[in-house]
Amino acid sequence: MDGKPVDGATVNFLSEGGSIASAGTTDASGKFSLTTIVGSQSVPGAVVGNHGVAIVKNESSGQGMADPNDLEATKAMMEKMTTNPVMTSDFKPKYIVPQKYNNPTQSQIKAQVTEAGPNDIKIELSSR
Repeated sequence: MDGKPVDGATVNFLSEGGSIASAGTTDASGKFSLTTIVGSQSVPGAVVGNHGVAIVKNESSGQGMADPNDLEATKAMMEKMTTNPVMTSDFKPKYIVPQKYNNPTQSQIKAQVTEAGPNDIKIELSSR
């Protein structure tokens, strides 16, 4: 983003027509490999053709998180989350990658996957 790689972002490709989705996660250098679910199997890569692209990375905020090493505090927080609807409605994400990139039909990012390859697709994002 802004010329720097985003580590740990989810990359989603949605085929033209919206019938086949592929997903992967970026590494520290911003590179990613996609996997497509076909029936009940995972297949490496994306289908050949044009795709809308979404990039998602956020952190959750809005409610205090329990120390994962404190089992009693974690248990109490989980009980509150399941019995107090206000608590879960206050759970708001902090977008690391701007929200405008989160939807493959609205992000305006397009990618073409070819049979001949190589399909080394570089995606540029702006924090603005």
